[in-house]
Amino acid sequence: MHLAFYTILFALLGWAVWTDLRSRLIPNRIPLAVILLFIPAAWSGVVGEVWMHLAVFVAVLIVSVAFFAFGILGGGDAKLIPAVSLWAGSDRLVPFLVVMTLTGGLLALILLVRRRLREEPSNAHAGSVPYAVAIAAGAIAIVSEPIVNAFPASFLEILRSGA
Repeated sequence: MHLAFYTILFALLGWAVWTDLRSRLIPNRIPLAVILLFIPAAWSGVVGEVWMHLAVFVAVLIVSVAFFAFGILGGGDAKLIPAVSLWAGSDRLVPFLVVMTLTGGLLALILLVRRRLREEPSNAHAGSVPYAVAIAAGAIAIVSEPIVNAFPASFLEILRSGA
């Protein structure tokens, strides 16, 4: 059951990355779908402490709206970050934000160096960073962490059982 929800979540984030890379826009229906997907996931027990997840969502939404108001984040990013934070909850919020921030910084540095080396002329996307890439990286980190942490124990159990 977990895998189905996470597969859909990753497909939605892949769509966000694709549209952000192509046009530097994230359609409103993607963050909305991420939020709506959380409802059956919470109902089926994929996430725990639903109220904490909702509290994190509200807090991150407030910060994201402020960042958007000051021109730090684009509108799509300001909606997608809280939507993914809803899935992170309080226990995985910091890893999500750290991976997202580091990935976004690395992506910005790569784009800056690329533009300098190629001496690209200004265009509509010259100063923008397709931040959906970083948001998706953060989401992958928080969703895959339990799977990765469980792998060594599972692998050792298989070795012990002789299978």
